[in-house]
Amino acid sequence: MKNFTISLLAFHLHSRFLEDSKTNHQEGKLLWENLAQLGEKSLPFLELKSLREKLICYDQNGNYNLGFKSLENNWWMTKSKQTIDLGLIEIENLKIEGNLQPFILNDTYAADLTLTPKSSEEKLDISQLKQLPIKNLLPSSIQPSLGETFLIYGEIDPEINPQEIADECIENLFNPAQIKPLFLNQSELFKSLLFEYQATELNNQNQPFKILVLLNNSRAETLKPAEKSYEWILQLLCCRHKINFIHQESRNLYPQARKSYDKLETQMENFSKITEDPKTRLESLKQILEKIPKDYLYYSRYVRDLKAHKTALETNTTNYKICLEKIQNISKVPPYWQDFLNKTCYLWHRQIETDINYLSPGQQLFEQLVNAIRGIAETDQLESDRHLERTIQIIGIGLGTGGIIASSTGHIDVPLTFKSTGKLETIHPVILTLILSILATLLAGGITWHFTKPKNKK
Repeated sequence: MKNFTISLLAFHLHSRFLEDSKTNHQEGKLLWENLAQLGEKSLPFLELKSLREKLICYDQNGNYNLGFKSLENNWWMTKSKQTIDLGLIEIENLKIEGNLQPFILNDTYAADLTLTPKSSEEKLDISQLKQLPIKNLLPSSIQPSLGETFLIYGEIDPEINPQEIADECIENLFNPAQIKPLFLNQSELFKSLLFEYQATELNNQNQPFKILVLLNNSRAETLKPAEKSYEWILQLLCCRHKINFIHQESRNLYPQARKSYDKLETQMENFSKITEDPKTRLESLKQILEKIPKDYLYYSRYVRDLKAHKTALETNTTNYKICLEKIQNISKVPPYWQDFLNKTCYLWHRQIETDINYLSPGQQLFEQLVNAIRGIAETDQLESDRHLERTIQIIGIGLGTGGIIASSTGHIDVPLTFKSTGKLETIHPVILTLILSILATLLAGGITWHFTKPKNKK
């Protein structure tokens, strides 16, 4: 094989608007930090080790600064606005040249790390690919939030079976004990044969990655049109990774929304039972009001996030379409790239729409439930306050009247004498005053109760 190169294309969100700024600040720099660590360990390029000094998102002290976007630079992440030539290193008698192209694509960091093994002979033996430290470029090490794609290019003789060569490249580059590759499609790009694989790390199955093997077996002029469409290829792969990411995020979000929906449904069932008993209704409604707003807030946030994912999916689908058209103006593209746009993106868009249409009526229903609970609770509270006010009024008037009677009869100093069962009984003036006060209190309270009781409306 001649002119062999392997490029790691890693894509990482530098900020997520659905998360707090503190999390963004910590996670945004992860891609560059991990690439710099490669220079300190498995890929000892001096220029890679000092990567932070060359990026506009780091200040002079080496501190990451998310506010770098204020600079007028929306493409290159390097201060020089050009490719970083990493130089030459030697690993197990294999000389390797490298270069790094760091970009920013709207809200996404993109890194293109290209390695070119140099053999003392004109042709490179495929078995030598085992010496490349590819295991340190896998998602578990680089940790790109959106994922990564390996792009492999090589020139082979026409009489060699290209499928076998592509498989051998995969087997020698990626350790079978660590990586499980799956062949997906074969097509043509820039007049060379394109083989697409999807691979998964056995210890990191939640983040599969793509491997594209482009083999030139006809001496076709592939590199020139590839270089001409480089920007659109990079943007296309970025959009595809973002679309996959958004779809996965929405699928993870929907079960949480359903769980919140079921919880609120339970509260609604309890509401109908609680309202049946007027005596305990007010206290029970207060307890529900302490829980439902929090649950409803979570539910509303899930619906909001799904709508945000829908918008992001539509935007990236449009961008993917634009990139595909730009590439088609230069070269024929694989048909399954078009199928991804016409079928997969459409299906995923419909899925999110269905989720939102299913959950949105529940959002309105639970909002009405909260308003109903508040209305009943306020009515019961008002009735309770009126009852308390009436009770205080009755007691106050009764006690006030009793006090007046007691003070007005306070001059009585002659005991009351009456005949009972043939004997004369005497009531002390103090006791007589107390009895009169109590009777006046009860009478005044009774009269007040009668005139303040609610009137039945016909």
